[in-house]
Amino acid sequence: MPYCVNCGVHLNDHAKTCPLCQTKVILPAGQDHTRQSNLPPLGIEKVEKEFDRNLWIKLMSITLIAPATISLVLNWVLQRTLSWSLYVALSLTFVWSWAVSPFLFKQHRFSKWVPVGMLTLLGFLFALERVSLTQGWFLTIGLPITVSFFLIMEVLGYLIEHKLIRELQIPSAIILSIGIFCIVINASISLYNLQHILLDWSLIVLTTCVSFGLIGLVLQQRPWIVEEIKHWFRL
Repeated sequence: MPYCVNCGVHLNDHAKTCPLCQTKVILPAGQDHTRQSNLPPLGIEKVEKEFDRNLWIKLMSITLIAPATISLVLNWVLQRTLSWSLYVALSLTFVWSWAVSPFLFKQHRFSKWVPVGMLTLLGFLFALERVSLTQGWFLTIGLPITVSFFLIMEVLGYLIEHKLIRELQIPSAIILSIGIFCIVINASISLYNLQHILLDWSLIVLTTCVSFGLIGLVLQQRPWIVEEIKHWFRL
C-alpha cells in the first residue's frame, strides 16, 4: 500500500494528494494499475489442437503398406514366386505396426504400448524365421532376448512412473538392466551355437554395470552431490 512521503499516512491507490497534508503524490503503481485494468484478462484459455490420429494411421498405411503390396505383386509377376518381397513386406509391416500402435490408445501410456510392441516384434521375428533359410533361432535367440528386453522396459517404466526410483537411482537402474540384458543375450546365443549356456563376455559387462550402478546408488544418499550434478547438467 502506498504512503505519503511527507507525513507517512497510508494513501489510496488512486490518490493524487495526501488527505492529511495535501502533499502531491505520484503513484506509478496506481498508474500501472490503471493501465493494467485496460488489458485483457491474463487467464486466456489456450486452445490446443488435438492430434489427428486417424490421419496419421492413414498416412502411415499409404507410406508403408502400399510399397509392401507393390513389392509382392512385382516379385510375383516377374519371377512367379515370392522371395525378396517377403522380407520387404515383413519389414514394412513391422514398422507400420510400431508407428501406428501408440495411437491406438486414448492416452499415450508407455505401459500399454510395451505388450503391443513386444507381440508385434515377436510376430515379425517368427515370420522372418519362417521365410528364411536358417531355422531354429527364434525360440533360442529371438524369443528370450525380445521378451527380456520388453520385460526390463516394463519394469523400469513402472518404477519411474510410480516414482519408486528417482534422480541418480534411475540411471543406476538402467545400467544394471543393461548388464542383465547382456547376460540374456550371451546365454541365448551360446545356447543356439553350442547347445549349452556359456557365459563369458557378459560377465565382464555385468560386473562393470554393477559397479557403476552401485556408485549411483551410493551417491544418491548424498543430497548435496545430487544437487551439484543437477546444477552441472542444468536439471
